[in-house]
This record gives sequence, C-alpha cells and structure tokens, in this order.
Amino acid sequence: MTELLGGLIGIGKKVASGLFGDKEQEEKFSSAYEIAMLTEGSAIVQKELEAKTKIILAESQGDKWQRRWRPTLMYACIAIIVNNYILQPYLAAIFNWSVTLDLPDKLWTLMTVGVGGYITSRGVEKIVKTRAQNGK
Repeated sequence: MTELLGGLIGIGKKVASGLFGDKEQEEKFSSAYEIAMLTEGSAIVQKELEAKTKIILAESQGDKWQRRWRPTLMYACIAIIVNNYILQPYLAAIFNWSVTLDLPDKLWTLMTVGVGGYITSRGVEKIVKTRAQNGK
C-alpha cells in the first residue's frame, strides 16, 4: 500500500510541475496533494486493518474447527520441515534411508502468512481482552 501511495504522490508532483507556471503554486498544490493522499491512504489502511480484525475475531469466536484450522495447518507444515531438515538427515546417515516430503513454495508462503496471522490474532485477542477489562 505504501509503495502505491508513494507512486501516486510522485505522479501528482510530476503533474503539478507541468500545470503551474509559478513555482510557489506548484509547491502549494504538491503539498496539499501529498497531504490528501497520505490522509486517504491512512484511512484505507485503517479500514483494511479493521476488516482483518473482524475476520480474526470471527474466527476466534467461531466453533472449534474455525478456531483450530490455522494452528492445525501450521503443525502440518512444521512436521514437514522437521522431517526434511532434522529427521531425514539422521535417517539417511544411520540407515541409508530417507523420505523427503515436498514443501511447495505456495505452502511455504501460506505458512509464513499463517504465522503472521497467528501473531496478529494473538495481539488482537490481548487488545480486546484489555479493552474489555478496562470497560472500553
């Protein structure tokens, strides 16, 4: 989002340099445009975070499967990693036998996103619990 916002601000500044003959007006427009873009960008980021928070809260308050799918998937990925990088080398060295499970790039990406989501969800849970305790 920040890269897109930076690109839009850069485009706005280039447009401003061609619109005005006066350097002072160009700078005023450029500053106002940048402030407007940053304000709108922060509002979009805020809405995105609120949407993600609602999803995480819905998952945490759902039935048992909704609360457990993410950790279950992470355990499966961890099992594959442990097999490939811890067990497999020892099995190959001791018994000359190995079983390596493929961990596709997309699954690796899902795992890293899942860990990030888990960390975020734990943070949101703590914030919600703290606010509930404080009466907010």
